[in-house]
Amino acid sequence: MASNSLLKGLKPMHPGEMLREDVLPALGKTKTEIAGLLGISRQTLFDILSEKQPVTPAMALRFGKLLGNGPDLWIDLQRAYDLHVAKKKLGKALAKIPTISAAELMRYPKTSRLARLGVPTDSGEPRRKFFSRHCCEQQGLRQRVARPSPDQAR
Repeated sequence: MASNSLLKGLKPMHPGEMLREDVLPALGKTKTEIAGLLGISRQTLFDILSEKQPVTPAMALRFGKLLGNGPDLWIDLQRAYDLHVAKKKLGKALAKIPTISAAELMRYPKTSRLARLGVPTDSGEPRRKFFSRHCCEQQGLRQRVARPSPDQAR
């Protein structure tokens, strides 16, 4: 969201702030009327507007339908706000966590947990096939098998 250089350094906005400052005044309706149109209690709307409650996916669907702009804007605003708050709260703890690259994961020795699971420990290609097959099995998916076309079968 901060890809625009003008927005760098600005903290993300809670969706309730946008609703309170920009959207609801432009609608020309009372908060009670808006709550009624949304099918929610006034208290729920007031909690969102005062940034005490997040905009949930269900609420984003309601706002998106009422305002005609869909739920994505409201979910994206809430996600950006939540990530900003969490990053600020976990700042020092996050800084202590190392980042492990995929290349490092592929270099585990044969005594690793991956080897005990039967994952090939040599070059990357057999391992990629194993993970592809294993993930498909876990998700109940079948791998695609090349089948002859009806013309070839005759």
